[in-house]
Amino acid sequence: MTQDIMNKPIVLQLNGNWQPIGCKSVKDAIIAMTSVGEQPPALALDISYEKGEDGEYDFSTPTYMNAVGWEDWTQLEPRNYDFVVHSSKMTLRVPTVIIAPNFRKMPLCKPSATKSNIYERDGGVCQYTGKKLTKGAGNIDHIHPQSRGGKNTWDNMVWCDKTLNSIKGDRTPDEMGWTLIRKPKEPIPAPISLKYREAKHPTWIPFIIPQENAGSN
Repeated sequence: MTQDIMNKPIVLQLNGNWQPIGCKSVKDAIIAMTSVGEQPPALALDISYEKGEDGEYDFSTPTYMNAVGWEDWTQLEPRNYDFVVHSSKMTLRVPTVIIAPNFRKMPLCKPSATKSNIYERDGGVCQYTGKKLTKGAGNIDHIHPQSRGGKNTWDNMVWCDKTLNSIKGDRTPDEMGWTLIRKPKEPIPAPISLKYREAKHPTWIPFIIPQENAGSN
């Protein structure tokens, strides 16, 4: 591999309970492993896999996982499925899962009130008619119009049929005689671990929740 791998965000960061809390570039992961400060340096996971009869490795079931520090990591031999980086002094196996050993909290992910997130919260359903809409057939409606001081907030935006949105203009639902099918609310913040549902490297697989298994909030 070329040194370009250093900037690739392919390193999954785990807390001390081995739960996903972030994603780092290879460069930042190495810095986390070698830094000396208030927190202990990150550890990298040495993960091994069994080779099947077909000559392919089974990445779904690791044979072992060892958390090792920087000095021990530099002594590990790269395998044919590892990324590597080279320097004048060494050939280094690229870490792809690191652990913050003393950090055991689970940060929460607070979604932004974007058009896409409003669509997902409302299930693509027009909040005035109850009709299921495609993204192309709907739009954001500001309950209290922006032209009258309405804000881009979760409780002031709903998914709405484009035609109705145009008819409503700068009026409120009360002025139109319309009723919302449900009061819009901000989604409950979810553990940030739910954000990591796609493995950017096979070593991530034991730690992430696949998209099809992740519950909605």
